[in-house]
Amino acid sequence: MQKIRDVLHCLLDQKKSQRVTAVICNVARKTVADYLTRFQLAQLPWPLPIDLYDDQLKLNLFPKSANKNNRPDPEIEYALVHVESKKKGFTRSQMYRELVTDQNKSHLISYSAFCRQYKQYKKTLKLSLRRTRIAGEICMVDYAGQTMKITNPKTGVTRNVQIFVGMLGSSNYTFCEASESQRLEDWLGSHVRMFEYFAGTPELVIHDNLKSAVIKTSLYTPLINESYKALCRHYHIHPLAARAYKPRDKGGVELTVQIITRWILFVLRKRVFFSLEELNAEIALLLEDMNHRPFKQLPGSRYSNWQEIEKPTLRSLPDSKYEFAIWTISRAGEDYHVNCNDHYYSVPYTYRNLEMSIRATEKKIEIIYKGKRIASHDKSQIKGGKTTDRNHQPPQHKIFDGWNVEDCLKWAAGLGEHVEQFMRHQLLKVNNRNVGYRVQGAFKKIALEYGNVRLNAACRYALACGAMSTDGIKTILSRNLDSKIDESNPVNESKSMTTATDHENLRGQNYYKNILSLESE
Repeated sequence: MQKIRDVLHCLLDQKKSQRVTAVICNVARKTVADYLTRFQLAQLPWPLPIDLYDDQLKLNLFPKSANKNNRPDPEIEYALVHVESKKKGFTRSQMYRELVTDQNKSHLISYSAFCRQYKQYKKTLKLSLRRTRIAGEICMVDYAGQTMKITNPKTGVTRNVQIFVGMLGSSNYTFCEASESQRLEDWLGSHVRMFEYFAGTPELVIHDNLKSAVIKTSLYTPLINESYKALCRHYHIHPLAARAYKPRDKGGVELTVQIITRWILFVLRKRVFFSLEELNAEIALLLEDMNHRPFKQLPGSRYSNWQEIEKPTLRSLPDSKYEFAIWTISRAGEDYHVNCNDHYYSVPYTYRNLEMSIRATEKKIEIIYKGKRIASHDKSQIKGGKTTDRNHQPPQHKIFDGWNVEDCLKWAAGLGEHVEQFMRHQLLKVNNRNVGYRVQGAFKKIALEYGNVRLNAACRYALACGAMSTDGIKTILSRNLDSKIDESNPVNESKSMTTATDHENLRGQNYYKNILSLESE
């Protein structure tokens, strides 16, 4: 519109001819004549009113063109078109056929006008905020859509590798490397090497919603992966997930990915690489050239801006290097063990049924409850196995897990010689730790009820009579048979007692001996 105002100024104020005006304003003479004709037909005053803005001037001079460009056809619902555009498979040509051609409205608007008016409608919806990036504030990371290939030198089989890209928000200083995948260990490892390349860390890292970073997406409170949060805590930074399907939240790195694709990946497209290290060495050379390449419209380069502006504001790297660890959350069961990679590790039994965090490194498993490390184990590769620290067990479980024949016989010897002989006979017969532990437990109860002396005497009587069962010991003690033994010859004494008290109402010793033998079997 300023060109029209200049033409009218030359014609009406300076009284120049149309030919001279065309030369001064650098337009065609026919265009000068057309502007003058339109001005006269519009019957506008000269000089033009101050409040007559360009859009109003255009509406007066080009009424058909203004209506064509700025007034959408009222019979076309462009809001509906915009809603449908978010669905998979949408095309403007198909929507034109549905809304215009199929409804016999093609005489109202052409396909090109339909596309133009829909474009104008979308412009009324867009609103962007221009941000000023503060040095040392943010870093944006992403994976390039294009991958590279690594060839196995022996078999010739190729595999795809991912391209990780990170960029500092103020200087645009860029880091790039190839990694095997987008899995958690590769994702965290790329971050570590990126921070070392930047020689510092920013305040925020804006990232995408891949599973290695975000477990569950949300507009306000996305659930960040515990392992990624642990890395951010180590470097004293905060993760910030971009909104789903909103690439403008990290528009800087999106543009950088495009540059990486053109300046690095395209250059290497015909090269054959046999290892990831070989590929990364070539990427490092081209990346160095890219960061030192001068800007076209701004002074300096990515490297110079990083040196002068960004590097002094970055936080220093931690003194200790980050150790890769996978963090998970698990609940200890009734058996006070937690599951980590299909292997079970013990925690103190007082923490059973509680939820706790597990930190798994290459060699260690650390179990943390409310910020306190309550257990640590060497990492095991046995699937379905169990690792138990005896210090985590309750007293009764310590006794069972630590039970063995030698200790049991030593304990029995402390009660008496005959108790040891009886226990040895029982253990040789059962030959099973579970049963042996139960037999010892039964003898402990008997000793607690009748005393060690009587138990030893009862075992002596049982050994003499052949009543080799725990129930036989209980019967001897309950009937006080242990008190009727002749110390010099217990077997003969038991026989004499039987004959001396022989009576038709007494069954005799042999009857009970047979019963006890059957019970022991």
